[in-house]
Amino acid sequence: MTEDLERLGKPIAETLIPGWRVEWLWSTQEELDAIIPGAMAICSTTPTRSMALVRVLSPWPAGESLVETLWHELTHAAWSPLTSLIPASDGATMVEEQIVERFGVLLSKLTPGL
Repeated sequence: MTEDLERLGKPIAETLIPGWRVEWLWSTQEELDAIIPGAMAICSTTPTRSMALVRVLSPWPAGESLVETLWHELTHAAWSPLTSLIPASDGATMVEEQIVERFGVLLSKLTPGL
């Protein structure tokens, strides 16, 4: 099952964060809630080492686009060298989410084959 997640996510990662080491992990809602309550996916990064861990809800909800979500999460990784320089705050998180959501949706539409 992790292979399916990697198969979908790897081309996106190669596009957005080439050369990064990315790990893929299916997670329960409880596991995700322990990090970010209510999240369906989370990308944790170490930009200084070009590393990312993408956790995705399993089972994946019907009616939600997994590919669009992977674009969103890996866009977080692409921006992480910059966002890691900004002190954490609710406002910074809100702005990052707005930017990442717009870019993730746009990129998923511009690259339908990935």
